[in-house]
Amino acid sequence: MSGVKGLEQSLKWDKKKAERAMEELIYQETASIVGAMIDHAKEGSFQHASYLLDRGFGKPKQSVGLENPDGSPIIFMPAALITKFALDKPIDAEKVEEPNVYEAKEKDQ
Repeated sequence: MSGVKGLEQSLKWDKKKAERAMEELIYQETASIVGAMIDHAKEGSFQHASYLLDRGFGKPKQSVGLENPDGSPIIFMPAALITKFALDKPIDAEKVEEPNVYEAKEKDQ
């Protein structure tokens, strides 16, 4: 078992070394990578522009309160579920009255 554990530790160490080396290379090339992304964004790449804007200014937060006055988040649901369970139609239900607890106690006595 110790041989397997030793190999496992060695592989983990090699992975960490490779990740560190890759991070250093990316760090050294950051300016050229960002420059290339800016060039693509200027050429009309929505994906590059969106990524750069999200990184530069942060992702926009979901608008809350526009559709739901109570402030609950907007929930998206597949159209198949909406039609299957008729969630797009108003609910026609009779109001069920709560039993009067005091009347029930009086009848039991």
